[in-house]
Amino acid sequence: MARCFCPQSRLSGPSSAGNGSLPRAEAEPGIGLLRSGVALKGLSTAQTVGLAFAAVFYVAAGALHFLNPAPCLRIVPPYIPWHLPLVLISGGFEILGGLGLLVPRVRRNAAWGPPAVLWLRLPLQILLIWWLLWCTRARAVLR
Repeated sequence: MARCFCPQSRLSGPSSAGNGSLPRAEAEPGIGLLRSGVALKGLSTAQTVGLAFAAVFYVAAGALHFLNPAPCLRIVPPYIPWHLPLVLISGGFEILGGLGLLVPRVRRNAAWGPPAVLWLRLPLQILLIWWLLWCTRARAVLR
């Protein structure tokens, strides 16, 4: 029975075939590295390009929170405390999310980050839109 001690393989131990042949992961060199490294195998060309673009976008946007926080600070409402720390924390999470898109094990979870924040904010946006429309509509006068 063959034993595999290769660090990139998750199949250490006797061969599953029992005939002395190497496990499937050993027959295909590098497949263990694809599971744990930055790999885009299994995605179409369009998906790969889109994923790379999104990752670069989120990392760059997050970096701007640190390099030039002034624009981000201007959009934080005055009633929220600790403006600068919150801007820096959100920038850090954007960088982590962008890098997470490149790691296959966490890619799906990282992809849910930005849409989740937007969806959580959506009810507030609907309320704010309704409030502003209500405040600016013509007043009904009863005679």
